[in-house]
Formats: sequence, C-alpha cells, structure tokens
Amino acid sequence: MRDSDRFKLYESALTSLYETPTEPRAWAVFLAKFSEVIDARGGQYHLWDTARNRMALAVTTDQYPEKETEYYNTHLAPGDPRRKLTEASAPGQWVFDNEHFDASFVDRNEVYQWLRPWDIRYAAAIRLSEGSEARGAMALFRSSKQNPFGDMEKEWLSRITPHVQRASELHLRFEALRRQAAVGLSATNALDYPLFIVDDRLFIRFANVAAESMLRLPSAPLRVRNGRLRGFTPSCHDKLTQGIRFATSERECRASAFSFQSDIGSPECQVVFLPINPANDWVDGPSGPRMSLVTLGARWKAGSGSLGLLRDLFGLSDAEAKLVSGLAEGATLQQVSEQAGVSINTVRTQLQSVFTKTQTHRQVELIQLVHALPRLRR
Repeated sequence: MRDSDRFKLYESALTSLYETPTEPRAWAVFLAKFSEVIDARGGQYHLWDTARNRMALAVTTDQYPEKETEYYNTHLAPGDPRRKLTEASAPGQWVFDNEHFDASFVDRNEVYQWLRPWDIRYAAAIRLSEGSEARGAMALFRSSKQNPFGDMEKEWLSRITPHVQRASELHLRFEALRRQAAVGLSATNALDYPLFIVDDRLFIRFANVAAESMLRLPSAPLRVRNGRLRGFTPSCHDKLTQGIRFATSERECRASAFSFQSDIGSPECQVVFLPINPANDWVDGPSGPRMSLVTLGARWKAGSGSLGLLRDLFGLSDAEAKLVSGLAEGATLQQVSEQAGVSINTVRTQLQSVFTKTQTHRQVELIQLVHALPRLRR
C-alpha cells in the first residue's frame, strides 16, 4: 500500500474516532478503519469495571461473532493474560503480547486456545484513560498467518496514541455525566409531587413526570402558556412571579414559599421556590439565565403506596398504618374508630403502639413526622 493511501485511511479513521465520546459504537468503525492502516484483523475497545473486576462495556469489530464475543467478555476476560498485561502497563504505552508470551505459553493457555478458531494470535494493546469506576483499553489483532506488529505498524500506533487517549477520556467523562443525569432524572420522576426548574423569566427548563401530569389537568393549580409557568389566578401568578424573583435575584437570592387553594374545599397547596447556585447551573452555563427549583406539595394523602411506605419504614401493622394515614389526613380518633369498625379503646391502643414504633410522643409529632416523609411514585 502506498504511503499516501495509508495516510488517507488514517485520516478517515481519525475522523470516526471523534464520534466515539458520544456514540460508543463508533469505536467499531474506528477500529475497522485503523485496522486497514496497520493490516490488523479488527480489534476491541472496552471499559473495565475496576471495582467488580468485569467488563462494563465492550465494542468489537464486526468480523467476530456477537455470541462468542459475549462469552469472552463474560467468562474469559477476567483471566485474560493480555488484559492483565495491559492493565499493568503505564497509560499510553502499547503492549505487544508476542514480546511477553512465547509459543509454549500460547499453546497451553486457555484464552489463546479459545481464540484459535477466530484466528486471533497477536495483539497490540494500550491502556487508556481511567475514571473512578472504569478503565479504558483498546486492542488490535493479527492472525497466526501474519507476522507480529513490526516497526512500521508501531509508528502508526504511536501516531494515533494521543488521539485514542483523548477520545477515551472524553468517553469516560460523557458516560459519567450520562449516568449522573439518568440517576437525577430517575430520582425526580420517582417523586409523586410536581417539580420544575424555571428560569428568571418563568420559562420551564425541566418538569418531572408528576409536574407534566399536573399540567394536563383542567383544574391544575399552575398552568403553562407559551412555555412559561403561570398561576391559575392573577393573585396566584403574582405570588409565583415574586417567588421566582426572590430565588433568581443576583442581590438577594433566597428561598420562599406561599400557600393557596385552587378551589373551595380543596386541600391547601404549598409552592416552594429554591435557588439553584449559578456555579452549578448545568442548564445554560454560568452566563445563562438564573434558575429556581419549584415544587408543589398538597396535604399528605395516603394511598396504597403510602400505606406500604409507613409499614416499611416503621414496622407498622396494616391497622396501625391506616390509623396514621387517617390522622395525617385530618381525621379524629373517633372517626378512625368508626371507619375501621373497632372500638375507640382499640384505636387508642394502636396509637400507643405507633408512638413506640415511630419514637414519637404526641399526635402532633406523629403528624409532623408523616408530613416530612418523601412521597414516592409506586
């Protein structure tokens, strides 16, 4: 192959490499293209879970069967001498297995014998970036019909080294951010009360599942118009605007709250405004608009999931959990007694048991405790 043709292949491989941080499957494209540059038979990029000693991610070029590759990743990779050799090397240093394992070792090693049907004999591998949970590495293969990687191939490997290191580093960072975002999204969507992130002009930047569901209700206490959060009445909207102004003010940034009733006889609802530190403003960066966290909470109301939460947290019986939920919703002991069809003395005995299990002493303490519990979607 002419040098000019090889260089064109190299540039094409390099172009695909910088798609890998956001699209891991692009590693297979890069490995396939770069394999042509050094006459390799494909390769693999992987992230190794250092805490659990297992493969966290593996992207292999297409010529190797998916089922067999999965078996290797699950059963053989932890004991692969080539992987251990690579991990023991310095980051950014290429390791060539033929310089460490002779023919006698290859003939009796389980991993090399398993690789034989796929005609993988020689490997050039490099340890790449390392995060708090995973370590990146890459390998390129040659068959038994080829020679080990020589000086020309090593020169091209040296040339690509800073690029694969940077791509792997960016990939690890992006994966960490993606996991962080997924965990945060799961947590906010687990809440059964509405939660918004709103900027200083009341534009909604984020709404959890409960918030989106609330906005679809005709009787929703807050509304959305042209992407902005609005109160259901002029008075409510004025309070909403004031709360956002307090939470996003550059001079006097502070939390606030207000209560209202959307309908006569409906539960009182509280809106809480919490400032988001501009230094942690991940929505638009430090130069973007200031943000506020807005949550809505109605009077604590127990459903089947809430009763289960009371039982799980405090070890209450079904009857005790129903007693606590009734008190939290404003019922008296007599009303709980009548609804449950038991005597008032039985209810008082249950209440004493609840006090012991929850380490409270009075009904007001018990109700305050219940109102402080997180309300989660089940």
